[in-house]
Amino acid sequence: MKTKIEKFLSQPFPLWETDLTADLVNDKFLSGINEGWIQPHFGYTTVNAYYKQDKGEYSNRKKILSKAGYKIFLEEPSNELLGAFYQEHGLTVQTSAQLSENNYTSSINAAFDLMAGIPDCLESVANLVNTIQVLKSSDDEIDISYSHPDLPFSIFFSTSNDRSLVASCRVAESILHEAMHLKLTLIENIVPLVTEGSRMTFYSPWRDEPRPLRGVLHGMFVFTAIYDFYQDLIKTADLDHQAIKFITYRIEDIQKEVRSISLFPNCDGLTTAGQCLATMLLKHLSF
Repeated sequence: MKTKIEKFLSQPFPLWETDLTADLVNDKFLSGINEGWIQPHFGYTTVNAYYKQDKGEYSNRKKILSKAGYKIFLEEPSNELLGAFYQEHGLTVQTSAQLSENNYTSSINAAFDLMAGIPDCLESVANLVNTIQVLKSSDDEIDISYSHPDLPFSIFFSTSNDRSLVASCRVAESILHEAMHLKLTLIENIVPLVTEGSRMTFYSPWRDEPRPLRGVLHGMFVFTAIYDFYQDLIKTADLDHQAIKFITYRIEDIQKEVRSISLFPNCDGLTTAGQCLATMLLKHLSF
């Protein structure tokens, strides 16, 4: 596995490739099964991953994607068991009643339909993401998404009842963003990208402040994946004027942000593998 990861880091495009992704997911699933927090019959849940034991919480899931045999579940929030986690990370989740009242499944599936135009992207995301929890945003124009290294196949993001193509692009971006965080975390578990114990920081254009190197590298990785997704989407999808305008803006914005950290690959706090990946990402967006 280590050799396969090192090869990917030196030639990482497309970032969502499916071969290494499947191996990483299968390896983590097997670990979870052996440790007892993933059940072969019932599969993965956020609660079990958080507690690293079987809590028997399986009835609060609804399958929302079953294309080509993929299984992604929309989870109702578990305030009793995950309340402390939500509070610690500043997450406000949609209640069970709100999930029932609002047809978020439709907007999420519309985003997956966009991804289906790039089949290997959808396959990679569907391998990495097992459960989705919907977050509340204070403003429909503000997208919120989140994932955590200890929850290897869970993502959290906001959505709305807007059914426009722009809205679907925004949800697809959130899903891909968090899926790529999950992938890079699985890679880091085997091949470290930041020197152990490093306290170095570097300016993050996505937070507009100095951030730990790991956060900046993750930002480069996920936003480069989004850049490539939009580059493919604008060439292949049947988009309206507003969607094309939105995607064009995102492509230009991401390229400008990544280019602004051109010195990042030289950071001493990155391992050789981390420097290699950062260099490849920067070159990709610096043509």
